[in-house]
Amino acid sequence: MFILGQQNDGTILPALGRSKNSRFGFIMMIDKTHDPALQSWVESANRPGCDFPIQNLPVGVFQVPEESRTRLGIAIGDFILDAGEWLAGDMLDGYVALSATQRRDLRQEWSNALEAGAVERPLYPQGECLMRLPVVVGDYTDFYASIHHATNVGRLFRPDNPLMPNYKHLPVAYHGRVVSAFLCAGRFLALLSTLKRVVLTTSAGAGETVSKKRSALAGPDVNNA
Repeated sequence: MFILGQQNDGTILPALGRSKNSRFGFIMMIDKTHDPALQSWVESANRPGCDFPIQNLPVGVFQVPEESRTRLGIAIGDFILDAGEWLAGDMLDGYVALSATQRRDLRQEWSNALEAGAVERPLYPQGECLMRLPVVVGDYTDFYASIHHATNVGRLFRPDNPLMPNYKHLPVAYHGRVVSAFLCAGRFLALLSTLKRVVLTTSAGAGETVSKKRSALAGPDVNNA
């Protein structure tokens, strides 16, 4: 698959094709930090099928074992790079408030710091760290990801007519409550998007109706949003 990209100055970049490091088989060329030919001094980031190659640098909040404070970090390969040199504080609210241009500038600095040949920096193994809630969530709006998502949710409320006709003509979103955002198993930010009523049988044999929450995971690289 071939995709055209665009630099910050509006220059169209040529299609670069597939990347051997991407689990999806290709990298969308938005700027030179997405060049599939880039390699990192972090060896695990160069592994085929790696979730966090140098072309994908998501940021988050993590906690090192035996430390009470949290840190801002950048995922790279099987490790996390402390982002304290570039970002202040212990939450990402300030980062997400930056303009797209400012975030792209930071991304370029991170790519330069992690590119093969750069001075190596201390890293923290992802498997030994705890991921924490990255931002103070005030509210959110969630869009249906696909026709299957919209149909499955619709069946919970309208079994006989799950897919509303407007879905095929315009994007459909719904408002989410802040109380439904939480840290799922210490690893991901989960958004409880739907509630389903189910009947459970207790050990005494009595029927008990409870709310079953279905979650959707969130955490893509948002540096270019």
